[in-house]
Amino acid sequence: MIFEALKKTESKPDEAVIAGDSATDMQMGKNAKAKACVGVLTGFTSREKLEQLADMVIPSVAELNVL
Repeated sequence: MIFEALKKTESKPDEAVIAGDSATDMQMGKNAKAKACVGVLTGFTSREKLEQLADMVIPSVAELNVL
């Protein structure tokens, strides 16, 4: 999924910021070698679990405009 989005936007992984609400999302971003993985607390995954994998954790994707 990430690689398809990167291809469509003609971007490289080290230019991408991945946002997700699960440990799987964070691992996917790490595996793709994304520049950053942002955990979002809108899903069922706890802050503690996201903090183990994410570069940062935010309460909502609405916070992305200030990063």
